[in-house]
Amino acid sequence: MTNPSSRLSNSAWLRWIGRACWGLVVVLLVVELGARTYLPSLAWLDVLTAHQDGYVARPSWRGAYQGVTPGAALDVDFTTDPRGHRSSAPVASAQWVTTGSSTTFGLGVKDTQVWPAILAKLSSKPAANLGLPGLDINMAIGALNEHCSELRGKNVLVAIQRDDLARTPAAAWLSVRSGLAKYSEAIAWWRLAQVPKGKEIIDHPEHQIDIEAALSKMAQMFAGCGAHGYIVQLDPFGPDPEQHELRQRIEQQGIGWIDLTALMVKLRRPGAPSLLAHDFQLSEQGQQALAQAIWRQFSGG
Repeated sequence: MTNPSSRLSNSAWLRWIGRACWGLVVVLLVVELGARTYLPSLAWLDVLTAHQDGYVARPSWRGAYQGVTPGAALDVDFTTDPRGHRSSAPVASAQWVTTGSSTTFGLGVKDTQVWPAILAKLSSKPAANLGLPGLDINMAIGALNEHCSELRGKNVLVAIQRDDLARTPAAAWLSVRSGLAKYSEAIAWWRLAQVPKGKEIIDHPEHQIDIEAALSKMAQMFAGCGAHGYIVQLDPFGPDPEQHELRQRIEQQGIGWIDLTALMVKLRRPGAPSLLAHDFQLSEQGQQALAQAIWRQFSGG
């Protein structure tokens, strides 16, 4: 004979489990809503497709840049191609092909003031700018692979910044509209800041395998497309600005290496006229200095 108190106990347990499940759902919804509201989206201008090499610019990201930081007094018109690239020449006719994230795209400056456009003017050779804000290394490879047959014999410059490594590999299965995506990228940034003193970011366990794989894939892409590939390093990825180990690993992959970290530190020092007042993007003077430094690497000037 079943004890009534036993049935009551089982029923109470079921009710408790049900309430716990509903409570968990509510907590997750609150966390999601809070993340969407309060966590900054660190991939705010790109919507990733279902595979890691994929990328696509937001269709609404056209025409003007008002600044991300609240109160930013920036309002710069710009033009983009159907993919969202700010390119002054098609890849097929370009002698320079560049890609990278916000600095290469040129947030906050006019079309003619972006470093790829200035490089084209300095060299008298057209440049195709495939930069997109928020681009990571894998996405840059995807952008270049779309034009593989047009890259043979051309100088291809991939500008890499510190946060580009934090986004490599991208969480391609997450929508950037998701609070979870914002949370995961916030964690990536936190880990980026935890690199032990004296260590390179490439040595950090959270990033080493991903970066090695990305560099290998980039080297294979350059070789397969017959391009002259170069990494333009814009930020120090660890406490040591010389980045000896990173350079060695890049060169082992057969990729050219242009170190502009010292220049970027100078341009971004507090109060520097080359730094825009908001959003940590380079002004026209900063973009000009960047283009001139890159051109000297090729012209011997």
